[in-house]
Amino acid sequence: MSESKPTEPTGRPISFEGLYHTGIVVTDLDQAREEIGAALSVHWGSNIQNELPVWTPDGVKDVRFHCTYSCEGPHRLELVQSVPGTVWDGGNHLGAHHLGWWADDLEEAGQHLADRGLRLVAAHHAEKGKPQFFRYYQAVAGPYIELVNSVRRPGLEKWLAESLAAG
Repeated sequence: MSESKPTEPTGRPISFEGLYHTGIVVTDLDQAREEIGAALSVHWGSNIQNELPVWTPDGVKDVRFHCTYSCEGPHRLELVQSVPGTVWDGGNHLGAHHLGWWADDLEEAGQHLADRGLRLVAAHHAEKGKPQFFRYYQAVAGPYIELVNSVRRPGLEKWLAESLAAG
């Protein structure tokens, strides 16, 4: 069996081939790491804990965000601790939550989704002059679509490689 390799960009802002992660909202991040890790033989990066300003149609809110990614890939799993009152609220949406794509240009990729009827429901509220990290779009049915600024890709890949090497 041949080893899977990361796919190359297709020239389109969003394509199935560019899907790099599936986000799963969980009620207990540490328990999910253990259970899913053991069941799927997955290793995890250390937990990420950030407080981020997040734009929503109702205004900007500071969100305490906790997550981790699988070290194995190229398609990765992301576990996200449920955050009540946000797009990551697991009360009604536990399990597969969003599909994530890298985007070199968040505006262009977001417009691509908006042109197809998806609406922007949450986004990193970046300080003036700083890069925006992510945007979430929602279709009428199905999971959210997350666009992640590709400037974050080298740091994520380095962190996960170091996590896997550390065991």
